[in-house]
Amino acid sequence: MKIALFCDNFYPTVGGTETVVQELGSALLNEHEVFVATIKGKQQKPDEQVFDFPVIRAFSLKVDKNNYLALPQFDRKFKKKIKQMDFDIIHCHSSANMASFGLKLAKKKNVPFVITVHTRMKTTFKHHFKFNFLVNFLTKRLVKKLNQADA
Repeated sequence: MKIALFCDNFYPTVGGTETVVQELGSALLNEHEVFVATIKGKQQKPDEQVFDFPVIRAFSLKVDKNNYLALPQFDRKFKKKIKQMDFDIIHCHSSANMASFGLKLAKKKNVPFVITVHTRMKTTFKHHFKFNFLVNFLTKRLVKKLNQADA
């Protein structure tokens, strides 16, 4: 199979999701073709020197010291490259912009879209937004997106 792993954060950021995507990508290489679609962020080394699978990076904006907002929909080079790629499934490891982009792409290419959320998003929303109506709105929006996934 040709597997696309989408995530909103990846190397050189280190965390649980980043580690899972890296380990999963490496493990899947034994029997499958894999590539990772993620943000440009604070990348310091070319990915070819770090991973055995291709990493395609999309434009992002720095939100704070450790966080970036993926904006793949505004990156022409990224969109062109990824739309030309052939894959059998998209497995997304985020619930933010890369997930929305991946979901639309999966529908367009008629491939399964699987999503794994590694964060308690309602807790995260509560931490960032003090208004319950906004937390509830964002949570409902997330659930709607998750329900569109194949798994």
